[in-house]
Amino acid sequence: MTKYKEIHEEEAVSLEGIPSTSFSPFYNQDLNHLTAFGNSVMAKVARLGTKLADNARANFISSISHELRSPLYGILDSCELLRDTEINTFQLSMAQTIETR
Repeated sequence: MTKYKEIHEEEAVSLEGIPSTSFSPFYNQDLNHLTAFGNSVMAKVARLGTKLADNARANFISSISHELRSPLYGILDSCELLRDTEINTFQLSMAQTIETR
């Protein structure tokens, strides 16, 4: 344990005489690379999140549109059958309104 402490203290002493500005070009370059890497990772995560959200929305819309289409076609077919029967002008107007919407 004492040998480790001696080596550690020697390293600390050997760095004391070197000005801190000597490391700054390497430090800034490494920091820039790490920042760029972090930004690219975050952009990839954001793209994946957006893709997952788009897929979830598409699945939801497709299932809802199917669930809505079936009853709506039933209503439209009923209006078509209603128009083929004897109805007054108000009822005919309502049937036409439903079919055009």
